[in-house]
Amino acid sequence: KKAYDSKYYTAIAKSFSKYEKIKVILVGNKSDALNYHDKIIKNNINNSIVFIDKDYDGVFFSIIPQEKLLTTHGYSWENDFWTLALCKKIINNISMKDEQAVMLFHEKSSRCIHRLDKISRLNAASHFFHVSIMPSSNAKNKGVHINCIKKWPVSKKEFNRIKSNFIQKTLPLS
Repeated sequence: KKAYDSKYYTAIAKSFSKYEKIKVILVGNKSDALNYHDKIIKNNINNSIVFIDKDYDGVFFSIIPQEKLLTTHGYSWENDFWTLALCKKIINNISMKDEQAVMLFHEKSSRCIHRLDKISRLNAASHFFHVSIMPSSNAKNKGVHINCIKKWPVSKKEFNRIKSNFIQKTLPLS
């Protein structure tokens, strides 16, 4: 993932700056990036900017527009880039405008987004309790299982597994 972040932000920086040589340093999570930004401002470091994703802005962070701090338009750069409209255009192009392929994409993506939206809300709510409902990177199951072959790519069983994990971890804390 780090390589993709670096490539994306390097491309953005090059397209909006006069500099040919751009160095992107990945410093960790959003808090780390904001601390890095504070150092840039405090020490008056020139030719440096910080990019952050807006993830959970207004919930866990209140970012006020600042000099040398750029944020994504949406939740993350991946969401800014991989829009539903772009995905539809790609499906339309690679299927040679096959209406069935476009309809299939529309149905699957709508069903997938519906359940992923609920999972995202549970994940955000879990942060208020300082717990993570998503498995860690060293766990056997590392996230949300999505099976694009199924009618509902995120099954009800998968949604209920994550919902149950949320309840188990947060109910004792409420």
